[in-house]
Amino acid sequence: MTMIKDGEGGGYMAGVTSEKRLKIAGVTSSIEHHINHEYGKAFNMMFNETAAGADDCIVYMKNTDSCTMTIEGIYIYVAGAVTVTIKTGASGTRNGAVTNVPAVLNAGATTEANGDFETGSDLAGGSATLDGTEIEVFKFRFSGETDTKYFNFDQDIIVPQNQTITVWLSAAVEVDGMIPFNYHSDEAYA
Repeated sequence: MTMIKDGEGGGYMAGVTSEKRLKIAGVTSSIEHHINHEYGKAFNMMFNETAAGADDCIVYMKNTDSCTMTIEGIYIYVAGAVTVTIKTGASGTRNGAVTNVPAVLNAGATTEANGDFETGSDLAGGSATLDGTEIEVFKFRFSGETDTKYFNFDQDIIVPQNQTITVWLSAAVEVDGMIPFNYHSDEAYA
């Protein structure tokens, strides 16, 4: 039987079978659980906004952490017919922004989300200069819908340091939502 040294100087050896397979007893968890449990860097940003009119930005999130922000989906409840659009790469000033503090999802952690988190009824109005690239669109044809919907993004949205994600509404409709996200470095996947 071949042996492999642990590589960390602890003197431990790992067994390898005759088929050159490592003998292990493993524990697995999702990367999200690992990040939240070990580092307390998982958050929910909750919001409740009514757009002032058509094509208004109601949520602005900018990552200022040196680690990547990963957004896996969004919860949305609408009070009427509306299109909800998600954009990345918005830059510029915001109009009437109110600071929104995301909730940490590890009750034992004292970490805070690193970034600019804002809500408002028309963040792109007035002298604001927001823009961005449209990446997701959700259309609601209201007919007495009473359930909150969760939309899992086909691909996680990756927001590197100093990049942004925004939420826009097509009409003056009240929208409640929650955006779950976490921060991690590339080492979290190793």
